Amino acid sequence: MGSASAPEASRPRASDRALPIEPPAVQWQWRAMVQAAPGGMALVGLDGRFLSVNGVLCWLLRRTEAELLARSLPEIVHPDDLVRHLGLLTRLLRGDCEQYSLEQRCLTDAGSAVWVSCSVGLVREPGTDQPAYLVAQVHDIPEAQRAARRLSSVVASATDAFIAIDGDGRVTEWNRAAERTFGWAVHEAVGAYLDELIVPLEDRGVHRAGLARLVAGGVPQILDRPVQRDAMRRDGSRLPVELTVWRVPDGPGQFYGFVRDISLRVAAEQAAQAATARQAVIIEAQLAIAAVELSPQKVLTEICTRAMSLTGATGAAVELPEEQELVVRAVARGSDGAHLGLRLPLGGSISGLAVSQRRPLLCEDSDTDQRVDAAACRKVGVKSMIVTPLLHGPEVVGVLKVVSTRPRQFTTQDQLALELLAAPFGAAISNAGRLQTTYQQATTDPVTGLGNRSHVLHALDLALQRQHRHGGHVAVIFLDLDRFKAVNDQFGHATGDELLHAVGGRLREVLRPADAAGRFGGDEFVVICEAITGLAEAHHLGERLTSGLSGSYLLTQGQIQIGVSVGIALSAGDTAAGTLLTAADRAMYQAKHDGGSRHVAQNISPD
Repeated sequence: MGSASAPEASRPRASDRALPIEPPAVQWQWRAMVQAAPGGMALVGLDGRFLSVNGVLCWLLRRTEAELLARSLPEIVHPDDLVRHLGLLTRLLRGDCEQYSLEQRCLTDAGSAVWVSCSVGLVREPGTDQPAYLVAQVHDIPEAQRAARRLSSVVASATDAFIAIDGDGRVTEWNRAAERTFGWAVHEAVGAYLDELIVPLEDRGVHRAGLARLVAGGVPQILDRPVQRDAMRRDGSRLPVELTVWRVPDGPGQFYGFVRDISLRVAAEQAAQAATARQAVIIEAQLAIAAVELSPQKVLTEICTRAMSLTGATGAAVELPEEQELVVRAVARGSDGAHLGLRLPLGGSISGLAVSQRRPLLCEDSDTDQRVDAAACRKVGVKSMIVTPLLHGPEVVGVLKVVSTRPRQFTTQDQLALELLAAPFGAAISNAGRLQTTYQQATTDPVTGLGNRSHVLHALDLALQRQHRHGGHVAVIFLDLDRFKAVNDQFGHATGDELLHAVGGRLREVLRPADAAGRFGGDEFVVICEAITGLAEAHHLGERLTSGLSGSYLLTQGQIQIGVSVGIALSAGDTAAGTLLTAADRAMYQAKHDGGSRHVAQNISPD
């Protein structure tokens, strides 16, 4: 049998297989999480083949990583368990459940079976919500059972509290471990009733009834097996204990038992449960941020929301670097929306310090932490915070700040969790920003800075959709510069471009904030206006555009006079976009034919 850790030159590596839909930074984070998982963990393609496995899973199945990556999940499931597993997998892929868990046998490389507990979840493709790949977690059942038996063996040792009682419930034996555990000396405990020493007041009635039943030969409920109970120390404090009790007919007492203080174990179990829950929240946050629409503002808002859920913060904000400042670009509940746009210097702030150190910084109490502005924190009610730089490769693309109105609200575990999310959060911000830049470049006219033809057509389609839902009219306005060819011929195309840029600037000033404008080509501009009440308002728009754009422009070559011919077509009913554009174009040429520097507006009938 090959060693799961033996080096193999030809071994296929998990990193050779790209995860479907995930950007590189998220793929790296997924694989880091798989390798760091305390149990067996794997990423599995929809065809059942393993995409990435960790060392724990290799050890559980006694297989090398290369052997697992060369196989599919059904190939390692015991044939007797395969039908049930595939049935659950089918329900998962069909959307009948979010995840499933089962106990099953898996095959090692030698063909032997090992019992495991397997949980499988589904990662969906952002946008389409189609299945992308599976996440499987595997734990060894026999090992858990062996651990329980070892624990029982430890409990039945002299290092634990040993107590013997007679049929009346009086203590006859009490060792030194019992003294340490419960605080009663041997001479104080022997002869006293056990329930008065270590049984909480509310449980004493049950204890006495159970003892009487055992003495009378009744059916035992706690004999010869470990049970967990709450006990009480001399000072009244409570502690969880595990006790194992036997009947001793010929001894000085009728019953004896070993009692172990399991406070640390219970705390560890609670911590493990909390860690598992935290890991689930981290995974959920990664999935959510990968699935969110790549709009910068939506990504930033989702980051704030997930960070608050993970840490229990009362507020969160994302700050983005702009030159030598950090600017608040998103906030979540409890954070004052008035802080949007607030600019913070990189130097002299805890956010700037986190950026320079490239690691999360924990402020437990803003009143005593010298790295923060205590007066500013008091003004907004912030007492503690974690400040985390969001990374994309070598670049810091933002800062995530979670805050609380209480001091010492956050732990180092919160700090570590946010550090784990810094890369996927940073990748999402970077990807959203690049997408927005690409979109702007694809839909912006480089000469005027207005939208281009594609932008105008898209805006018109959206406007007509809204009109169909809410009613009203959409106005399509064609504008053409009078005598523009003469400017180009006399002064050159550079001056022509300068004039177009100046017209674009005036057009922004004349239009309403909700209007969409763009350069359609040459010296033609198109404006889309929604919620127009009728032809009278359309004429008013035409007059405003004609007077606002016609006139003198101061350019590099001097003052240049131009006019603007405006054609307006007003939609009615289900007017098609092409019909509106054609009608507005004809109206514009009518205005030009009538002498220019004027407008023509008309209603058109629906198609």
